[in-house]
Amino acid sequence: MQKILIISPHPQTHGGVVNFIETLKSGLSGYEIHSFFVGSRNIEESAFATGKRIFTGIFDLNRLAKQQKFDLIHINPSFNLKSLIRDGLLLLTLQRLGYKNIVVYFHGWRGGLADKIAGSPLYRKIFIKVFDRVAGIIVLAPEFKQQLEQIGIASDKILLGKTMFAKNLQIPSPHPQNTRQNILFISRFDKAKGIYELLQAFALIADKFPELDLIFAGDGKQRANLEKQAQALHLGERIKFPGYVNGSEKADLLANATIFILPTYFPEGMPIALLEAMAAGKPIITSCVGGIKLVLSNKNAIILEQITPQTIAEAIESMLLSLKSWQKIAAYNADYARENFSESVVIKEIAEIYRKIIAQCQISQN
Repeated sequence: MQKILIISPHPQTHGGVVNFIETLKSGLSGYEIHSFFVGSRNIEESAFATGKRIFTGIFDLNRLAKQQKFDLIHINPSFNLKSLIRDGLLLLTLQRLGYKNIVVYFHGWRGGLADKIAGSPLYRKIFIKVFDRVAGIIVLAPEFKQQLEQIGIASDKILLGKTMFAKNLQIPSPHPQNTRQNILFISRFDKAKGIYELLQAFALIADKFPELDLIFAGDGKQRANLEKQAQALHLGERIKFPGYVNGSEKADLLANATIFILPTYFPEGMPIALLEAMAAGKPIITSCVGGIKLVLSNKNAIILEQITPQTIAEAIESMLLSLKSWQKIAAYNADYARENFSESVVIKEIAEIYRKIIAQCQISQN
């Protein structure tokens, strides 16, 4: 049986990348899957501790890759400086051991960084040395592929991929006794996810819609400050923080959501929470960053051109006032999501990428 090593954040690190990798590993069949974890596991650490962790990780990966003979290695960085340095060192370690059968799957993306790399002869040379020697690079949007091509990565090496939601996502019926409406946000609490603009937007319309609540589901470094600002609005229990949710708890929140909202200007790939909201048949308000624009447009969601409290408040009000029409659109979105982004569909596509790369590497070795 062919052996695959998947390098990813530790499962203790909450987020879309972890959910994606855990879903992928549980659904892949026909391979012997090995895991190697990187990252800080959501804990604060000193610069010395970070350096020690990275050095130890390089040593441990070097030992593992020597002991085992992997048919393919799949690494999952984000396109940001910290991740490129850490995972670039891991790639160099693998390449020095003779591994060429490596797939790099970029999830998050900072476009400004790509421009800096392309504009610097030194950075460009280093990036090409590390990343143009892998067998394949998967990105989540055509613009990400174009930026890699501008840096100098071979076009035929760059593939467009998808994120996915788990096939066991079972959305229950809404609670019949629930007479209130709610706006649901599920993501990591990052300023660039539009969390503060959303909070202020809710304050603008709270009096007009007294039966409306706002639910911030997730966690992150901004949580304490976000809760503090929410308390300052004196809206009582109308703003809720259930924390990080998964499984049946997440499904229950989706079932009872009136609107799902992600007013992000973060460099997204394609957020899994958005796909889950689509699959749950929820009307969606979001933005057009990253891979989102490949799935959602003004035909099947409200797309925010600007992320401000006013634009968010206007979008929520507009959707609430024409909710029946948006619910019909959301039902179409649910079918589309399950046909194109469910676990079985996306894992089949990734497995085909694995198969082709393993075959190509075997041919080149003969």
